[in-house]
Amino acid sequence: MDARLVELIRRRERLLVRAEVQRDELAGMVQQWRVPAAAVDRVMAALQALKAHPVLLAFPLTLLVLSRPRRVAAWAGRAWMMWRFWQASPLAKWLKHAK
Repeated sequence: MDARLVELIRRRERLLVRAEVQRDELAGMVQQWRVPAAAVDRVMAALQALKAHPVLLAFPLTLLVLSRPRRVAAWAGRAWMMWRFWQASPLAKWLKHAK
């Protein structure tokens, strides 16, 4: 056989082994994110369900408002402030443009 061809075959074998090692390393890295990614998926699905059916929030919010109006007002103010901070954050802007 030609020496160049033999060298190409050896190089191909080394590259195949290297690719297999890299695939194994990547699989290990992905595995550690599997559980957190599943949790994020569940939260996103819940948010989508609430977005599609906003009436689901009416009953708990009604009970909350009727039970302690002052506490609800204080929490509403905090929630509004956090919402405003979120809207101004770079992450929110990036997510809005990523869609």
